[in-house]
Amino acid sequence: MPNDGVPLPHLRCTPGPMVTTSPFLLRRTPHGRVASEGSLTNLAVVRADGVLITPALQSASILPGITREILLDNNTDLAEGVVTEADLRAAREVMLLGTTAAVTAVTHIDGAPVHDGGTGPITRRLHAGLMELVARAGEDI
Repeated sequence: MPNDGVPLPHLRCTPGPMVTTSPFLLRRTPHGRVASEGSLTNLAVVRADGVLITPALQSASILPGITREILLDNNTDLAEGVVTEADLRAAREVMLLGTTAAVTAVTHIDGAPVHDGGTGPITRRLHAGLMELVARAGEDI
């Protein structure tokens, strides 16, 4: 998305212990939205009001991830929407979705803990559900 050459600030996110990986960056858009696509992951957030969302493709100019699509197709709680920086900072849970990450908790954003700094129950449920789908279906999900 063009931004007239103005560098956009980033949010530094630290994944939890399920995957050993370096911190990653989320780009903020000029409109306060989070362009939430990593090099190998998409993002999902349990907002402060308990709603589980992943950024809509058109709202954040992101590519569709396979894991994100599988979870949207098989989880009635996960919906598409707009994710803002305020949503991330007030979130109950933040997670990465990806082929290698599966469903991994983000425990810190810019050094501050997400909620209690651990893996939340919805992240655990989505991870377990994804693993069950993979075990049942193999490669044909």
